[in-house]
Amino acid sequence: MILATHLRLSRLYPLMKTPLVMTVIGPDKPGLVDSVASLVADHGGNWLESRMCHLGGQFAGLLQVEIEDTRSEDLEKALKELAEHGLEIVIHESVTDSDSHCMEVASIEIVGQDRPGIVKHIANAFTVSGVNVEELSTQCFSAPMSGERLFEAKARVCIPEFCDTFALRHKLESIASDLQVDISYEDVAGFCYSAKFDEIEKNSFVLTPGRYVGAADQEEDDEPFDQK
Repeated sequence: MILATHLRLSRLYPLMKTPLVMTVIGPDKPGLVDSVASLVADHGGNWLESRMCHLGGQFAGLLQVEIEDTRSEDLEKALKELAEHGLEIVIHESVTDSDSHCMEVASIEIVGQDRPGIVKHIANAFTVSGVNVEELSTQCFSAPMSGERLFEAKARVCIPEFCDTFALRHKLESIASDLQVDISYEDVAGFCYSAKFDEIEKNSFVLTPGRYVGAADQEEDDEPFDQK
C-alpha cells in the first residue's frame, strides 16, 4: 500500500531536475571521461552535452548534466573527490540560454598568418558592439605548400537588437585588413537575417520573417511522414 501510494505520487509529482554545468581539467590519461560519466550515471544523472579536448598535455572539458534535486549534492561531492586523482572539477547550476536575447545569431570565421593579438582585436570589436561570444574554437596549423604558421578561429555570436550589424561587419573587415587575415560573416539560418534595403524593396517591402530568415538544416531520417 505504501509502495503503491509512492508510485502514484511520483507520477503525479515528478521530482525536480537540477541542470549542472561543470568544467573539467587534469593531466591527460585514459579513463578520465569514464570516471566522470560513471559518477553521473551512478547518481541517476543524465549527460546532456559536452565539449572536450586535449590541450598541451591536459584534458579539458565543459559539460552539462541533469540530475534530481535530491541527489545533486551527493553528485557534486563525489565529483570533487576526483581531485585526489588529479582531476579538477568546478560546478555551477545552469542558467537560462542567452539565445532568447538574440536579435541575430551569426557565424564568424577567421583565417590568416598567426600573430599575437588576433583574438584580442576581434573580441574587443564584439564587446564594444555588445555582442556575446557563445562558442569559440581556435587552432594553429601549417600551410600546405609554404609551411607558414596559420591561425584559424570559428565563433558563434549572439547579436543584440541594439547592435548595428552593418557597422560591426565594417569594423571586422577593417580589423581583417589591418591584421592581414580573412574574415567571413554569415547569418545562421533559422535565427535571424540582416536584410539590406534593396533586398526588402525587391520583396515589395514585405517584412514577413520567413522571406529572409530561412530555416535551419534538418537531418533526414527514414521514418515515413505519416508515422511522425
